[in-house]
Amino acid sequence: MIAEETFGSGRGHAAFLFPALDRLFDKSGTIDQILCGVGPGGYSGIRVGVSAAIGLKIGRNLPALGIYSALGYPETDYRVVLDARGAWIYAEIREERLVQPPILLDAATLEERLSQGSGMVHRSPSSPLAPVLGRRFLLGFAGDPLPLKPVYLKAPHITQAKSATLLRSN
Repeated sequence: MIAEETFGSGRGHAAFLFPALDRLFDKSGTIDQILCGVGPGGYSGIRVGVSAAIGLKIGRNLPALGIYSALGYPETDYRVVLDARGAWIYAEIREERLVQPPILLDAATLEERLSQGSGMVHRSPSSPLAPVLGRRFLLGFAGDPLPLKPVYLKAPHITQAKSATLLRSN
């Protein structure tokens, strides 16, 4: 690995991502390929990351591929559980390979899967790590690359505004 940068983003992903990408490109010099975690995960974060990867692909004329974000945790054997608001996203990794791609489960089925398996369980808000994704991809543990588009297992949850005030001009 040539360079790595970690930052918390919360809201306003792009405000932190693009300056970090500039610094990484300055440190690394030549980039041969872009690899992007495409989810499933946080709706806005995945969209911003994929959009940035597409922009770099076009702007720098680089090949770019997607990889399941669930492959981004450092353990060898683990499961990933994400709250999908009313359902659960579940993925399983064994010997660093994805053995159960992300699927949507109800609570009872999730509990059954968790009781039968072994290994670490990563629950949100823990975040996958880009260097782990890259290493697994380079070692051939990631399976076939995915298209560079977000992986959605269900429609996004849209939070409605609490109140709105209409302004009128006369």
